[in-house]
Amino acid sequence: MKRNLWPYLLFALLGAGLAFWVTIEKGPKHEEGSAWESFKSADIKSVSYASPKVNVQFIPLSMSYGWIDSKEEGKESQMLLTGPRAKDFWFHLSPLWASKVLGDANRLKLSDYGLDREDKTFTIELTNGKKLAYRIGGRGFQSSDYFVLDLQKQTVFLWDRMTISLLERASAQLAIESPGFLNPEGLNKITLMHAGKARTLEREVNTKAWRDGEKPIEAEEPLLKWLGQVSKLKLSGSRNRGSANEEPLFSLVLEGDIALHLNFSFDPAARVYVISFGEDKPELLLDEKTFSSFYDEFRASKFIPKI
Repeated sequence: MKRNLWPYLLFALLGAGLAFWVTIEKGPKHEEGSAWESFKSADIKSVSYASPKVNVQFIPLSMSYGWIDSKEEGKESQMLLTGPRAKDFWFHLSPLWASKVLGDANRLKLSDYGLDREDKTFTIELTNGKKLAYRIGGRGFQSSDYFVLDLQKQTVFLWDRMTISLLERASAQLAIESPGFLNPEGLNKITLMHAGKARTLEREVNTKAWRDGEKPIEAEEPLLKWLGQVSKLKLSGSRNRGSANEEPLFSLVLEGDIALHLNFSFDPAARVYVISFGEDKPELLLDEKTFSSFYDEFRASKFIPKI
C-alpha cells in the first residue's frame, strides 16, 4: 500500500527549521552574571593597571592597534598591541562583566575578600573624561574570578580572571610576535619610498581592487605579495632606543584603521633589521638571517621603477 510521504517530509522540514531558528536565537552567551558597566570600545582613552610588581598602561590607536607602556621590576618598556589580541582585549572590556555581585562594600568585611589593601588597581579612562576605578582583591572562594571593588558604586563583585591575567602579564601575553600590520589585506593605501622615489598603491572604495595611479593591478602584484610574506615573519624582539649607526633602507606609509609611518634600517653592530615608528616609539627587530633574503629580493625587484 502506498503512503503519502508529504506530511512526514513537511513535518521533518518544519522541525529542522525550528531547531535552526532556536540555535540562531540563542547565540553565544555568558554562563552567568550580568553586564556591570557598559560603554563603547571606541570610547576607551586608556586602560591602566597597577600592582606591587607591575604598572601597565594601554593606549588604543584603533580597534586593531594600541601601545602598551609597561614598568616591571624597575624595567620600562613600550610595545605595540595589534592583531586579534588587540581586538580581543578591547572587546573584552566592553561591557565589564560581573559573574556575581556580592553587594554594598559598607556591609561587607573587605579584608575577607582581599580588598582592604589598595596596592592593586585597575582604571579605565573614557574619551569624555570619565574615569572608572576599581580595586582588585583575591580570588573567589568557589571561583577563579577575582573580587573587585567598584570605587564609584562602592559595590563588590566578581570579575573575569582572564582580563586581569592579561593585565598582569601584558609583556609576555600581549607583545607583538610578527609585523602583521604590513599585511595588505588590512590596508587601503600603501606608499613605498626609496632612494628619493615613491610609489603609491591604493584600493578602490567600491571594488576593493588595488590600483597604481590610474592603472589597475592584480592581487599577485610583487609588492603586495612581498609585504604579505614579510608580515608573517617572526620578530626577534624590540627595543626602546635605536643606534646612531643604523643604516636607513626604505620607508613605508600604511593606511588602514590608522596611518603608520615606518622606517626600515639595518643595525650593523647588532646585526638586526629595524622597523621604527618614530623617535619616541620603540623599534621592532628582525633577525639578520630572517630578513636578509627578503631585503635582497627588495633590492633586486622593481617595486619602484629603477631601484
